[in-house]
Amino acid sequence: MRMATCNLCHRDVPDEQIEEHRRDVHPDVAADGTRETDDSRIVPDSTVPPAPREE
Repeated sequence: MRMATCNLCHRDVPDEQIEEHRRDVHPDVAADGTRETDDSRIVPDSTVPPAPREE
């Protein structure tokens, strides 16, 4: 069984269940990684610079 690691909570989840896990455990995060509560984007690599803030 292939496993994936959730980049939000770092749990190991079977590959075929990762989308279900995201919907159930992280309902405020859209499929593209955008957090619906504040439009921030979840990225797996912390070296990606943050987007400029709109004022």
